Amino acid sequence: MKEKPGKDRFWGGLCAIGIIALAFLMNFHTVGNNDMFWHLKAGQIIFETHQVPHQDLFSFTVPGREWIDAQWLFQLVIYLLYRVSGFAGVIIMASLLSALTWFLILAPALNPRKYFSLSLLALVSLQAASARFIHRPELLTCFFLALELFLIHKYRRGKKTALYFLPALLLFWVNSHGLWPLYFVILGAFLAEEIVAVLNLRIPGMAQRSSPVPARASAIRITLILLGSLSVTLLNPYGLRGALFPISLFTEISSANAASLSITDLQSPLSSDFPWFERLPFIALLVFSTLIVLLLLRKRRANLTALLLWTSFLYLALTAERNTALLAMIVAGPLAGALAEANDNGIFPLPALSRRLKGLRPLGAGLVLLAMALIGADLVTSRFYVQNRAFTRFGIGALESDYPIRAAETLKAVAAASGAPAPLKIFSDFNSGYLIWAGYPEWKVYFDPRLELYGEEMIRNYFRASTDWRFFEEQDRKYDFDAVVITPEQFVKNLIVHLYRDPGWALVHLDGFSVVFVKDKPALRPGIGQYRIDFREGFASRLPAGLSGPGLARERRTRGMVIFALGAPEAALAELKAGLVLDPENISMNYYAGLALSMMRRYQEAIPYLDQVAARDPEDIPNRNEQAWAYFATGRTGDAIAIYRQVLEKHPQEITTCMNLALVYENSGSGLANPQWQICKQIYDSAPATYRAFYPGIEQGLERTGKAKP
Repeated sequence: MKEKPGKDRFWGGLCAIGIIALAFLMNFHTVGNNDMFWHLKAGQIIFETHQVPHQDLFSFTVPGREWIDAQWLFQLVIYLLYRVSGFAGVIIMASLLSALTWFLILAPALNPRKYFSLSLLALVSLQAASARFIHRPELLTCFFLALELFLIHKYRRGKKTALYFLPALLLFWVNSHGLWPLYFVILGAFLAEEIVAVLNLRIPGMAQRSSPVPARASAIRITLILLGSLSVTLLNPYGLRGALFPISLFTEISSANAASLSITDLQSPLSSDFPWFERLPFIALLVFSTLIVLLLLRKRRANLTALLLWTSFLYLALTAERNTALLAMIVAGPLAGALAEANDNGIFPLPALSRRLKGLRPLGAGLVLLAMALIGADLVTSRFYVQNRAFTRFGIGALESDYPIRAAETLKAVAAASGAPAPLKIFSDFNSGYLIWAGYPEWKVYFDPRLELYGEEMIRNYFRASTDWRFFEEQDRKYDFDAVVITPEQFVKNLIVHLYRDPGWALVHLDGFSVVFVKDKPALRPGIGQYRIDFREGFASRLPAGLSGPGLARERRTRGMVIFALGAPEAALAELKAGLVLDPENISMNYYAGLALSMMRRYQEAIPYLDQVAARDPEDIPNRNEQAWAYFATGRTGDAIAIYRQVLEKHPQEITTCMNLALVYENSGSGLANPQWQICKQIYDSAPATYRAFYPGIEQGLERTGKAKP
């Protein structure tokens, strides 16, 4: 078939432009990470003091501890942008940087004759990297990595001066993000290929070196650049300690400690911590890239550098989800470049079929462009972020629904109403970055995302204090907290309930992102009296400005679930019903709405909500228990018994279901009540420590039905 280079260049260029445009759009969204705010505060401090911090400034738990701020240059840059143009400047800069990064990645691999396969590979890679399009220092790591690969590519194509820009690149990298050791991984992979060429080694599956630069001279130059670059690592505000910091950080994260186990993106992307639909892009990237490597090895067209980089970054990606974007860049760059250089028709199996399919490349490119257009539409309408569970929004700004913005406003209002804007010591969680931004230097936090600063013991203390009320009280006696600002996640539910019941604390704020308690101290009592929440008097909390659809439904759901946990079912029901108007099929909201109605003994009203959950998730045992009890309370005893029996057939050790069924038998006058209580006794006897809390109920049930105590 006759080649049409002009047509091929058109389609290939169009696909490349589409990828670069998507890279821009994927980062053009509201601030998507709480770390941005403490980075901004650090940048402000650096700008105003003309010094990079060497000691902790933000906490009251480790004040003065050595802090190696490896991202100080990134922080200064984003603060200067924020100072001039607010979040708009930061977001536009991030979007432009993403587009430039992917231009640098794609440019060396462009091949008009293979535009379809390369464009498809680039789109798969971009989709896999999309979860990391957030406003964090790693954005600069991606850019520097792409620029290093681009400069080395230019050097190997004959532009010798390109190599001499690398130490300057490293200088910026060392002072922007702790992943700068990747610079040496990349340079080392290229040096390995040159050494193999100098030694004239033959490695099975490897293609011949194709650079016009003599291998010996190239190996010497790269070695000198590499050795010179080692001294560049010392050019940071912390000297040798700053140069060694990434090694200690990598060692700490690699171990199975509290830090690595507490952060989701430090888990493998194949981990069950991620829903299956979030694992799909990585699996697709893994499958596509592995097939390409195998094809290249089979036809002896593999590039040693590309293979080394792919293997190294695949290992990094498999150990931590946050490294997926780096692997995607290697796949779309060096690995795609190796594919582009393999120009012989025999690279793919069935070469005759492959030649026939070349005529369908425009159709394939059209499908790739259509996929890009659909993704672009999802981005512009914000559906893309909802599907990724990011809940950011296309455009600029910071959403009140994603940060403790309203919580900080309430804390300031409480202090102002008390006439005591004194320093506050705040028990905080991972989302404390905004509190640092809003309240420093008056506010200091118990904990924040700088895990390397706090150390293993302090991280464990945070988790223990969040889940163990007695330990929280010990920490309170040690540090004398003034306020608690936490995100109402499941693992802190007990802490929230205990604080609400403790007369020494006052609930002053509750929204879909934060719960705020203030300690009942004399200096703060006037503000507490004005802002204390009493659900008996009704509940109202300002909704986030401009929020609608799934984001507003999430806000209502979280508020409703927290209010229910605090024992105010009527106020919870109002929130949940408002959320169900926006998302009527949401399982959590339907369940808690049914639960709230059951608590108020409005069983007939509860049944439709519980039925909805059962229809969507028949294996939800707590819902099935509530559904059956609502049936029994409304006279549908037979239906209730049938549900309990179904659950016990699949889960015979479900002691709550067993006891509920015994109560139904007992209250309906059935002779099966006593045998059912005996079955519950057997479950208890099988693991007394596990079922200790159920002992009194079983004992009383057996007494009522005339049998011996368990």
